[in-house]
Amino acid sequence: MRGVEHSIQLVPDYRVHHQAPYRLSIPEATELKRQLEELLQLGFIKPSNSPWGSPVLFARKADGTLRLFIDYRGLNRYTVKNNYPMPRADELFDRLAGSRFFKKIDLRSGYHQIRVATEDQPKTAFRSRFGHNEFTVMPFGLTNAPATFQAAMNDIFRDILEEYVLVYLDDILVYSRTLEDHLRHLRDVLPRLRKHGFYARLSKCRFAQRKVDFLRHHVSDEDLHMDDAKITAIAEWPVPTSAKQLHSFLGLTSYYSNFIEGYARYFYVLTSTLLRKSPPWFWTPLCEDAFRALKKAVTCAPVLRLPDFDRPFIVTTDASDFAVRAVLSQVFPSPPDSPYPHVPPSPPPPADTASRLTPTLPPLPFTDSPPVTYSPSIVEDETVEARAGDCPIAFYSRQLLPAEINYTADEREVLAVVYATRHWRHYLHGAPFTVRTDNSVVHAFLTKPKLSPRQARWWRDLSEFSFTTQPIKGETNRVADALSRRPDHNQEPIHLAAISITTIDQSVIDAYRTQYRHCPDYHVIHATLRSGKTVPSYSLGENDLVYWYDKSG
Repeated sequence: MRGVEHSIQLVPDYRVHHQAPYRLSIPEATELKRQLEELLQLGFIKPSNSPWGSPVLFARKADGTLRLFIDYRGLNRYTVKNNYPMPRADELFDRLAGSRFFKKIDLRSGYHQIRVATEDQPKTAFRSRFGHNEFTVMPFGLTNAPATFQAAMNDIFRDILEEYVLVYLDDILVYSRTLEDHLRHLRDVLPRLRKHGFYARLSKCRFAQRKVDFLRHHVSDEDLHMDDAKITAIAEWPVPTSAKQLHSFLGLTSYYSNFIEGYARYFYVLTSTLLRKSPPWFWTPLCEDAFRALKKAVTCAPVLRLPDFDRPFIVTTDASDFAVRAVLSQVFPSPPDSPYPHVPPSPPPPADTASRLTPTLPPLPFTDSPPVTYSPSIVEDETVEARAGDCPIAFYSRQLLPAEINYTADEREVLAVVYATRHWRHYLHGAPFTVRTDNSVVHAFLTKPKLSPRQARWWRDLSEFSFTTQPIKGETNRVADALSRRPDHNQEPIHLAAISITTIDQSVIDAYRTQYRHCPDYHVIHATLRSGKTVPSYSLGENDLVYWYDKSG
C-alpha cells in the first residue's frame, strides 16, 4: 500500500534478541522450504545478516493448511506499543440492523501489502534450518502489526466506514438494505482495494448473501448466531486440569458472554478455584457442575436479534445475594412462520442441567416457602403485557463486589438497573425505554425524597435516561430470578441456622438427610464424606449432617 510503512520503535534499554531455531517435523520442514522459496520469489523476504533472529513456527488454519508464523516475543518485549483503537465486535454488529444483503471480502495476505520501513527490516530477521532471512513487508506476529493494518484500512474507507462497510483487520463486510444499493456499494468498495494493491480470495467471495460469517458469528438480516465451530470447540473442551487451561476456556466463553444468560454465575464458580491460595488448584464437584453447565448453556445459547433503533428497548433486571443480571430485548411482530416463537427471551437450560448448577433447598417442615425452580415459560399476569415476540438483543450479568453483597435487597435491585443502563448506554441513551423489575422498588427509589450519598450517585446516573418502570411479579420473572440466584454463592445460606445450633430437632435432621439426596452439590459432598474421604471446608457430624467451616477463623 502506497504511503504506509510499518515502523518498529524500540524502548531505550532494549537488547538484541536472537534464538536458536525450533525443531520442526519433516512435513513442517518441507512446507517451510516451499513457503520460503515463494516469499523470496515475491520479494517479501530477503537474505539477512542481522544480529536479530527469531525462530519459526506454524499454525494450522481452518482449511487445514499451515500458516507461517515467526515467534517475535523477544522483539515484541522491547517494542514501544501502538495503542491504536481497535473496533469492538458488538458495536460493529449493531450497524447491521435492517440490512438484507451482505458481502464478506477476505483479503489475501493483506499484511504483506504493507512494507516494513527499510531501517527496521533487520529487526524482523528470523532463523530456520534453511538460513537467515528478514521481511521487507509486514509479517504476522509483530505486536503493532494489527494497529498498523487497521489504521491503513480505516484510511481507505474513512468516508464510508460504518455507512455500508465494516472493517476489522483483514475482514471486510459490505452490507446493504436493497440489492440495488448493494451493487452500488460494491462498485465503490472494490476499486478502492484495487487502487491500494489489496487482493481478495475469489474462492471465498460470495455476493449478495442473506447470511454471512463475520468475526466468529453467523449474521443474517435479523439474527446473530454463535459460530458453529466455536460452539463445537467449547462443547468438546476437556475438563481443565490446571489454572492455565481454565483461563483459556473462560477466555473463549467470555467472548460469547452476551449470548449466555446468567454468565456471571458460571464465571463466579469457576474463577473461585483460580483465586485459591492453598491449595493453588483444586477442582471441586461444584466446579465440575459449573463447567459442564456452562458448556451446555453455550450449546443451547439463543439466537440474538439485531437491534432495531426505531423500536423501544426493554431492560429486564434482577438481583440476588451475589450477582445482578439483565436482558436487553425488543418486541417484534411474530407471524406464524417467524423464527421467533412465542417464548420468553431466552429459554432456560434443560431441567437436568439447571438442577445441577442451581440446587435449591426444598422447604423444610417449618417453612411454607416453595423452592425456587426453573419455569419453562413466563407466566403472564396483569402487571405486564404478553411476552410473545419479545426477542433478546443481549444478556448481561455481573458478580457483586464484596461491599455490594452487604447492600440491602432493595439497593441491589436498584444497582442491577444502574449497571444494566451503564452497560447498554449506547443503546438506551437519548431514547425512551422500559425497565422491568420484580418489584416496584426502582420506581420508589426515583421518587425517594432523601437519599444516601451512594444512592445519590445512582440517582445521578439514572437521571440521564428516559425510562418508565413496569413491575413484573417474582413468579412471572422466574427464569430471570433463578438465573441470578444461587443459595451456595451467598455465604449466609451456607451457615444454615439449623446446622450451626447445638440442639437440633430430630425432624429437622431427618429433613436435611432427605434433601441431601436431591441436591446435586450436597449429595456429592455428603456421599464423599460418608465414604471416609475428605472435602475441604466440610465435615460430617455424628448426626450425619454436613458442616461447613471457615478455615480463616
